[in-house]
Amino acid sequence: ARHSKTALHGLTSTRAADWPRAKRKMRQIQLEMRNEELQRAQEAITQVRDRYADLYDFAPIGYLTLNNRGSILEANLTGARQLGVERGRLLGNPFFVYIAVQDRQKFFSFFRSLFATRKQQNCEIRLAPKIGDPFFALVDGICVQGHDSESCRISISDISERKEAEDSLRKSARLNELLLDSLPHPAMLIGPSRTVLAANRMALEIGAMVGGFC
Repeated sequence: ARHSKTALHGLTSTRAADWPRAKRKMRQIQLEMRNEELQRAQEAITQVRDRYADLYDFAPIGYLTLNNRGSILEANLTGARQLGVERGRLLGNPFFVYIAVQDRQKFFSFFRSLFATRKQQNCEIRLAPKIGDPFFALVDGICVQGHDSESCRISISDISERKEAEDSLRKSARLNELLLDSLPHPAMLIGPSRTVLAANRMALEIGAMVGGFC
């Protein structure tokens, strides 16, 4: 019995002596698990950031951030390509230098209105890139408040094809009007859905309405 008590006391003493070591081991395992979790979280954040950067840079439209003086603070690759300037050389430049002279005043009014109303707005202007041909652009913008300053974010969409189509339609409509007006009786040009596309003066005088139905 005395031998059993002595053995039990020795075992208990051994376990008590091993406890600090086991405790340190547990802490080490916990730290390793936390480090692995942090590493996985960091990898997930990096993947999301890279995905966002790809979506931003390779979007089909240009994105720019301008300060309240109109200087370019940020630009995606599409925006830099639209303006015909390498992105690194674009930052810090005033945006208006890439606008056709005849449309600069229109943009200045739009830009001031963004900060005055703080509402999303858009305007159509002609851009004059440093490399490449001028083109019509739809510029959408909104004012944003930063930590210590205001800025605005704008998007640039090339609408040259749409403007060309609208111009062709106007010329075609004008030609149709001239042809119809040359006729000695009321005449209308009717679309597939029975919409009145054009009408001469005589047809208008008796109630025809361009855009209406017949």
